Amino acid sequence: AGPGPEGLEPVGSVPRKGLETAISFTTEEPHVAARAKDRSGRVLGTSKAVKRGS
Repeated sequence: AGPGPEGLEPVGSVPRKGLETAISFTTEEPHVAARAKDRSGRVLGTSKAVKRGS
């Protein structure tokens, strides 16, 4: 989450639960994105940053 798509910082993490894993977090920041990592912490993919509430 962050003030814009280029300035995002982690706000939490959840363990994988099946093919699609639901996440929940609290932030006042206007932009959010999700990042998937493997067991060793290697990034598998990152979603597009979106503005909350739009």
